[in-house]
Amino acid sequence: MRFSAKRSAAFPAPFECVHRRKVFTPIGLSMTRRPYTFQDIVAAYASLGLPRSGVVYVVSDIGLLMHYAEPGREAVLTAHLAALREVGGEDLTVVVPTASMNLLGTDTVFSLSRTPAYRVGVFSEHVRRLPSARRSFHPFNSYAALGPQASAIVDDVSRHGYGWGSPEARMIDLDATVLSIGVEPRMSASTTHHVEQVMTVPYRYVKEFRHPVERNGAVVEEYFYMYLMYRESDVQGLRNFGLKLFGDFTNRHPGAIRSARLGKGQVHAYSMREYFRSACETIFRDPYAWCDRPPAIRPWQS
Repeated sequence: MRFSAKRSAAFPAPFECVHRRKVFTPIGLSMTRRPYTFQDIVAAYASLGLPRSGVVYVVSDIGLLMHYAEPGREAVLTAHLAALREVGGEDLTVVVPTASMNLLGTDTVFSLSRTPAYRVGVFSEHVRRLPSARRSFHPFNSYAALGPQASAIVDDVSRHGYGWGSPEARMIDLDATVLSIGVEPRMSASTTHHVEQVMTVPYRYVKEFRHPVERNGAVVEEYFYMYLMYRESDVQGLRNFGLKLFGDFTNRHPGAIRSARLGKGQVHAYSMREYFRSACETIFRDPYAWCDRPPAIRPWQS
């Protein structure tokens, strides 16, 4: 390969906050709450006002909801997808992150059909493996989709992880609803990284990767691009995980995040387009809004 596994920058996971978070425990939930049922899922999703025949982008940690009424992982995953279709109709398009950031800095071949999603939740992997699912072609930051808008979202995408021509940009154009299952919205918003690239925040830069991929039955090396964080900077230790971005979002749009109890956790929904526009406005006024304070060490500074 043309690059080393030891890189000069820290790379962002699709929503890097989720797997380094403190567990979000909604106030007032009893630890003796009964196992939740399929009808409970339907009722919770319906109360969030999910669109009919629209696009829903699902980010999740379903395990935080705890016990489902039927045993087995497949039962709970199937139930959540079926509930989405019952609330949103058969023409609903469901999109999930299927990133494989673990391939960065390796010689591992990316296969559109066989490379599993990495650390983005079991529901994402469940959707990816369905025969009718389509997946975007990017070895590090891909998405899978089901439904009538799937091709429009994940086919022929940019070689950049985020930015124009990416699935995130297309979901914003389609006014997708973000559904965050079990996870606080600010801790699961991959759209924040799309905003960072669109607004060209100073603490990240574009890096080119030459990576082996499986294309038309043959393994070839192709170029792909990620917007990485400067490792030499102290910016990583200053991250506030969307606290200011989502604070400004909810101040500008009171009631924009709708929440409902489900099991021993919560589910949340909000407009991806509204959040994108709000976050761009915040970063326009403060390029370091993702941080508690501006970094002291700035290798990008002249």
